[in-house]
Amino acid sequence: MKAVNPFFRILNKTLSVIIFPLKTQWPFIIVMTLLGALFASYMVVRAVLLPAWPIAFWCSSSSFFIAYCLSCTFAWLPGRWRTGVKIFWYIIGFAMCIIDFIGDQVFGMPISFRMYMLMVETTGEETAGFFKMFGPKIMTYGLILLAILGLILFCLERYQKKIKSWFRPWLKTVCYIVFFVLMTFGAIQALSPFKILCKNGSLEGWAWNQAANGRLEFMNTWHKCIVAIGYISKNGNEFTEWLDFNKQVLTAPVETTESRDNLAVYFVIGESFIRSHSPLYGYPLPTTPSQSSEFDKGNLIPFSNIWSTAKTTSPSIKNLLNLSDISQGETLAQGAFFPLILKNAGYDVKMFDHQKVNGTFCDASLLSFLYNDLLLKECYSYVADPQDGDLDNDFIERESDHLYDSNDKQFYIVHLSGQHFPFDKIPENDARFKHFSPADYTSRNDTWLTENKRQLIADYDNITLYNDFVIGNMLKKLEDKNAIVVYFSDHGEEVYDYRDNAGRAAPPAAGLPDAYKEAMYHLPFWIWISPELKQADPRLYETIEKYSARFGSLDDIGNAMLNIAGVKSPFYRADRDILSMDYKVPESLKTVEGLTIERKL
Repeated sequence: MKAVNPFFRILNKTLSVIIFPLKTQWPFIIVMTLLGALFASYMVVRAVLLPAWPIAFWCSSSSFFIAYCLSCTFAWLPGRWRTGVKIFWYIIGFAMCIIDFIGDQVFGMPISFRMYMLMVETTGEETAGFFKMFGPKIMTYGLILLAILGLILFCLERYQKKIKSWFRPWLKTVCYIVFFVLMTFGAIQALSPFKILCKNGSLEGWAWNQAANGRLEFMNTWHKCIVAIGYISKNGNEFTEWLDFNKQVLTAPVETTESRDNLAVYFVIGESFIRSHSPLYGYPLPTTPSQSSEFDKGNLIPFSNIWSTAKTTSPSIKNLLNLSDISQGETLAQGAFFPLILKNAGYDVKMFDHQKVNGTFCDASLLSFLYNDLLLKECYSYVADPQDGDLDNDFIERESDHLYDSNDKQFYIVHLSGQHFPFDKIPENDARFKHFSPADYTSRNDTWLTENKRQLIADYDNITLYNDFVIGNMLKKLEDKNAIVVYFSDHGEEVYDYRDNAGRAAPPAAGLPDAYKEAMYHLPFWIWISPELKQADPRLYETIEKYSARFGSLDDIGNAMLNIAGVKSPFYRADRDILSMDYKVPESLKTVEGLTIERKL
């Protein structure tokens, strides 16, 4: 008898060990692959038009690899132990799959860091209301999905011997080939979540970018859980570093200019304001009469080249309130929270955040950032408590005693609901804000425009008119004060302006990258100076007017605010202050979503 080569003996033994879980636990591997890749399989159907089948293949192969690895945890265990561990993994797999699928179908939010933030920050009362509203729909989807997957599991486990007997030798060979192909590609792809979590810079930026472009949908459920949990951990570490960094701000030396001793600075953050829908930037319809009037008087100076760093509220506001520079790859933990510097310099800092109530699920992480213990105790002297159902003007009027209360050094942060989709936050029965109608857009011959879409454009322009009314009322009350107002939107919006799309969910249109950047990131930004302040400090007005065409981002605004407030701090950077003669105009800007915005002359 011919001796077997030791190498082949070892190879044969190794292959037998590798294949053993596949031979004995193949129903488990099939079901767990399905549970991990179900959402991606759903995307495969949609991918016919994308096309994205290669991404879906990577997702399915990595899910297969993970399912195989899980089978290895119990394949060699004795009976009861094997059954127990297998049931444990089934429960985990079923739970994740159902959460992932229901999260997308009911809320448009599959498993992600945003879902985890929402779960962590939701109170018991909110949870009760949540299930009251969505409970029936969740139960329906959940039971249907559970029944289908449960039936597949029952059939495979109950009749696995019979099914196995159908396999012919050639079919087994095909299965082994498929097995090794999936294992090879799956092992490579299995490393992807760990590569992501080892990234330097803004993990939040990566995550928003993936979510915005649908790429998180193509990750298998197991990977999404790993990335989400890893994000929460890394975000927590970054937040701790941010807190430690900003505690230094409290003891850092500051100097102030005497001429600013009675200055009131209003830092007004709008919402979803499309720059091209403002007459200040060439829009033909009169959507901003109050702002246009102040411009004609010479009190309002529009800036022509300011861009947002994000197309969503949370990362945009986090970055603009911090002195870190996302274009240079800096994280939040590498910059000071500039209102805290103003507080340390003697300014009374007050927060009026209308979206504290009206914010969406995805603003949960922003709320936890803006209202952490450090800022509540050391930064804000007052935090407004908006009422649910308030419109912007209701909110501002209710807070007027606190908003226009003193001639001392004041810094007011005002965050409006603005023109947030679906453009309905206006007084219901006030004809002043029903000014625009579909008839105003009949001259547009875009093929995608229907009567309903023209109505949505009219709704947007009407809410822009209401937003102008709110701002106009504020400016009237500040005319006789030593006041300055800095107004801008946190990001842009789309409402059928250059393609068949409304909102910010859609990715950039093929062949129209510049139009997309214009809509999402190029912002309306202006500074208003009261007649009293203009007379008292004409050099400030001249400086603002001189530099109003500079190319910059909202990330640069914090340094400019310190300049306007007359505050000198070791955290101030003149090269990033758009109102400084030492400002270094960047050649390009980076957004949280990873896009590059080239300098425009």
